[in-house]
Amino acid sequence: MASRNPRSKNQKSPSPTPTPTASTPAVGAPTTSSATSQLSPQQQQQLQQQQLLAIQQQAQPPLTFVQRVKESVKGVVRAVLSGDSFVIMAVYKNDPTRVPVEKTVSLSGVQAPRLGKVVASATAQPVPDEPFAWDSREFLRKKIIGQTIFCTVEYVVPQGREFVSVVHQGENLAVAIVRAGLAHARSRESTELQAAEEEAKAAKRGMHNPAAAKLAVRPIYDSFDSLTFFEENRHAPMRGIVEQARTGSVLRVTALPSFRLLTVILAGVACPAVRWVEKTRTLEADPFGKEARAFVEQHLLHRDVVLTLHSVDKNNDIVATVQCSGRDVGSELVSTGFGSYAQWSAPTHDPTMAAYCTQLQALQGKAKTSKLGIWSTATTPATSAEGVAERPDTTVEGLVVDITTPGLFTVQTAAGDELKVSLSSVTVPRMSREDIFATVAAATPEALDPEALATKKAETSLALEAREFLRKKIFGKKVVCKLDYERTPTVDTPQRNMGPRGYYTVLLEHENIAETLLSMGYAKTVNHRSEESCSQQYSMLCMAEKRAEKALAGWWNPKAIKLIQLNDLTQNQSQAQSKRFLPFLERGEGVHRAIVEYTFSATRLKLFIPSQSCMIAFCLSAVRAPAKDDTSKKMYSDRGLAFTKSLCHLQEVKIEVEGLDKGGNFLGNLTILNGNQNLAVLLAAEGLVTVSEGASRSPQFHTLASAEAKAKSARKNLWEAYESEESNKQVVEVVVSEIRSLNDFYVQIATADSANTLSDIRTALSSLPPSTTEFTPSQNQYVGAMYAADNCWYRAQVLHVVEETKSAHVIFIDYGNTEEVQWAHMQPLPEEHTKFPAQAIHCALAGCASAPTTSPFYNQAITKFTNLVKGKTMKATVEHKRGPVMHITLTANTLNVNAELVKAGLCHAESGHDKTSLLARKMLEAQDAAREARAGLWQDRDDDEEEDSSRKPRGRSKS
Repeated sequence: MASRNPRSKNQKSPSPTPTPTASTPAVGAPTTSSATSQLSPQQQQQLQQQQLLAIQQQAQPPLTFVQRVKESVKGVVRAVLSGDSFVIMAVYKNDPTRVPVEKTVSLSGVQAPRLGKVVASATAQPVPDEPFAWDSREFLRKKIIGQTIFCTVEYVVPQGREFVSVVHQGENLAVAIVRAGLAHARSRESTELQAAEEEAKAAKRGMHNPAAAKLAVRPIYDSFDSLTFFEENRHAPMRGIVEQARTGSVLRVTALPSFRLLTVILAGVACPAVRWVEKTRTLEADPFGKEARAFVEQHLLHRDVVLTLHSVDKNNDIVATVQCSGRDVGSELVSTGFGSYAQWSAPTHDPTMAAYCTQLQALQGKAKTSKLGIWSTATTPATSAEGVAERPDTTVEGLVVDITTPGLFTVQTAAGDELKVSLSSVTVPRMSREDIFATVAAATPEALDPEALATKKAETSLALEAREFLRKKIFGKKVVCKLDYERTPTVDTPQRNMGPRGYYTVLLEHENIAETLLSMGYAKTVNHRSEESCSQQYSMLCMAEKRAEKALAGWWNPKAIKLIQLNDLTQNQSQAQSKRFLPFLERGEGVHRAIVEYTFSATRLKLFIPSQSCMIAFCLSAVRAPAKDDTSKKMYSDRGLAFTKSLCHLQEVKIEVEGLDKGGNFLGNLTILNGNQNLAVLLAAEGLVTVSEGASRSPQFHTLASAEAKAKSARKNLWEAYESEESNKQVVEVVVSEIRSLNDFYVQIATADSANTLSDIRTALSSLPPSTTEFTPSQNQYVGAMYAADNCWYRAQVLHVVEETKSAHVIFIDYGNTEEVQWAHMQPLPEEHTKFPAQAIHCALAGCASAPTTSPFYNQAITKFTNLVKGKTMKATVEHKRGPVMHITLTANTLNVNAELVKAGLCHAESGHDKTSLLARKMLEAQDAAREARAGLWQDRDDDEEEDSSRKPRGRSKS
């Protein structure tokens, strides 16, 4: 319906001047004319001399005046072409929509200076005005434009042009313009014209003033910067004269006083298109196109107008509102049904024009209701191309959670729904999905197109730069998306089956993101067809593009684009490929800043490292996520993926590269810079990963183990069915009765029942009768033995017999101490005294490895252990059992005896067991504290020796 790009390549502007029509056809040349043949030879010679003189004065091809006519012509002056030529037309009062008949005529007997013009050639210079040509036209235009006049046809030339005399409001126009010095008198027959010219010469008016001739030449510009012109004149209304109407809504206007010839598009209005077809040399128009153009010509052509500039479009045309005689042209066109409201050119960006846009829409509604003009047909004119569906205004608010390309985002609404959002009316540089630099290295020179390759490299680099710009600007922020149109992909791709894609104007607060991209040269506007829908702020987008083009920003200066030599190690990933790059990533302690591009799983991500210009696959070390193909844990795998993606996607992170696995994945720690949070620790705290075997080698082990313990305690995710270690362990109150070493001591149960049992045993043994026969014990035999310290009998077990001294080494099974007892002080233990189990339990401190017996800290450890437990009731937690020995943790209130001894540096944390258990974590934490304080065993260690080789971080494999 409306032509958005009136100067597109496949269209030419309509001819500015309609083909003139002659009221009286030429009869023939003077030498063959019947009228001339009737003259005498002398009269014929005199006539020929007059014709020759006229030709010399006009400086134009010879003309033959065939006859003189005195025919009167009445019409309205539609246009004034120069100081001596104008166009008159007939007006149909009963049918104002009818295209009027018009003709071009010239004033008889005068010749005005010729206006210059711009030559349609890249090399030709503009033809300048003759002095006072503009003043001459203005003199005549102001007198007769739009006026009804009577013309008397004096004669007609063979080309069909009629020469007329005009007396308007009692004034002969030819005489008036000659008297003003703005035209020459051609006719020597008219004494009135000759007298007027002599008067002008005497008064040195106009052309007869040589000193003023140089100043009376209008400047003609073959081209100019419309954006700069707009910026300089946008703040105030501008005077102008309409020179041509290409369509009802596209005008050619001379701006005053600069004399710039502007192509002006009426803001917010679109009229049916009118096209000049070169092949047939005719005008073709959409329905009511010619009528709309004639309506504008009738009321605006060569009229004084006032322009208010609003923007510059893609073709350097000015978008403006136009007023003539105090009436708005756009409103008149819409109200008569010759135009429709055009959102793309409406000045919606200007708050002061909101009422105007609303007015246009209201006028369109009335014209529709009345079925005027374009709305009179049964079907509404098409405004959308095939595959485009227009919808009512739809606004979506949400957070930007993904940036696929600089022109395609994912927005998450408050309800949790995700929406794919494409920027309307812009195209962005494409990011190549293949490693074009590797392709270059592998290809032969003959197979490469240097220009295409350079373009591809530049586009990929610019796309990465634009995407990074948007990531910093809008990622994670709230935006408002206003739907402009929908379109179904025309290419047969998987996206086509997903239905129409929405194209939106995206606003961050009040900033148009598409306009920002265009202004920085990160995008270009789409050259929409006239029937296509487009962005509601299309004109502003075009202006932003023009500014970027003028500044040679981004896409407009390919040579200035910084090429990114991207190495994508995730394509055709292998250990060999990644291994070649490993030394670069291990430099500087392997610490690099990266951006998360994609999340494969909870612990595996795709990272872009700007400093190395590479894409890598990165896995978290020390933790393990459930496998995707494990159906029993798929739910937790999906939760972990979603958790990692929500925290890391497109975020800046810091990585510490520790190694490489067999699949070519780099291993290490990852810290999210926003909040300085370790991803592995966060996952462990949520119960979405398990701390892997060998995790004690990681510097993050204690933090990971603590986080996992909290997840276990809260029974989160993977630990929903977890039973606490402590809940399955036996905890009893004990007293330590005998200490030989940290791994060899005895405890007694500190309960009333145990105390009663010991009392009963002592009472029963005290009543044993003396032995009547000599007793010879055997190894492992339970006996009654007299303790030398108090000469009381106690239960004992023979460890081994010494026949030479008739003695035996025994252990008092209810106390744990040992002694050598003579056979005479021993006797068999009656069977009734063996029904009670041994009251002394053989124990070792769990998680503690004693120092060598040759170390001075061996005895110090025993002494400190004795001081910590002597005379105290302790809580014993049975960690595990090795043979007959119970490995326990002894605690009293906040005192942990095991950890206290390790922290004092008197023993080592035991290795070779599950490092993720609560006991192991406590022991390792205590040992780290001892190492840091250089306590006990650690006081003489060097820095290199202090690092336990089992604690050094390592990856899965470096081979």
